[in-house]
Amino acid sequence: MAKLSELMDLVSTNELVKKFDKFVKDCKTGYGSFYVGISKDALDRLKAHKVDLDNGIYLWDQAASSDAARAVEKHFTDLGCEGGGGGGDDGDGDDH
Repeated sequence: MAKLSELMDLVSTNELVKKFDKFVKDCKTGYGSFYVGISKDALDRLKAHKVDLDNGIYLWDQAASSDAARAVEKHFTDLGCEGGGGGGDDGDGDDH
């Protein structure tokens, strides 16, 4: 039987995938136009990537766990988004 934390990760992963997928589709530029990554501080990392936080096109959200964040990241890199593993840490992760 699945643990509650595993079920929460699954819900978080599915919710984030739906939210990010809608965002990409609404932008009508395709997955390859986006970068996906994990960071303990998503806004700080977006600034490091030189994203214009006032006028840029970006989306970030808090994942329930590092595993959930990594699952979302893998889902979108498999679809063609730029990015890759290795970001974040063992704590909760922000997807950006």
